[in-house]
Amino acid sequence: NYDCDIKKVNILFNDLEILFADINYEEANKELFELIYAESHYNLTTNMVLLILKEVYKIDNIDRTRLYSHAMSKPETPLAMYISDIIDSFLDVVTKEKSINDDDEYVIKILNSHAETNSKIKYISKLNTKISNLSDIDESLWNYVVSKNMSETIENIMTYYTKFGMTDQLITFFDNSNISLDYDILLKYENHHIFIADLVDCGKMSNQKYDLL
Repeated sequence: NYDCDIKKVNILFNDLEILFADINYEEANKELFELIYAESHYNLTTNMVLLILKEVYKIDNIDRTRLYSHAMSKPETPLAMYISDIIDSFLDVVTKEKSINDDDEYVIKILNSHAETNSKIKYISKLNTKISNLSDIDESLWNYVVSKNMSETIENIMTYYTKFGMTDQLITFFDNSNISLDYDILLKYENHHIFIADLVDCGKMSNQKYDLL
């Protein structure tokens, strides 16, 4: 019967380690496609991810810069679980895009995943999203996100500074930002006087930037 045939095909795919790189959905046998999707008999290529988001997730307007956000919006699906299992392969896919605009919560999920550090660093290099709370990610990655991917808050600045001090990355953050320090908040930190002294003494920012701070 049909169920028996599908089971045989699944066994065959497993035995031969068959993984599809692309599928013509219009011409494909839909039951076979469901098997390929459900049992992860495909490579995580851009085309396959886009196909699943369109035909399974039913997303009409897919933003290629937010593929992880799209996929993980349904965390119990085979696609989401497959991505989580082989996250490095997926990061190879998404970092082929010119930029990445994943939602903050999914950025944090990726940066706290079991992906290789080099994969995370490559992901950050393409990332436009600002991380709202720096302490939500592993501190080993702070130096990679602080200069352009950290939200402009006193809390984030002082969280970073307390751990690493007045680094070149933090100075770059100030150069790239329009933040005006809220001294009422800053004074709540025990090391605020050391921070202010380091900021003044570093001498690596323009006078206009010091005036803004």
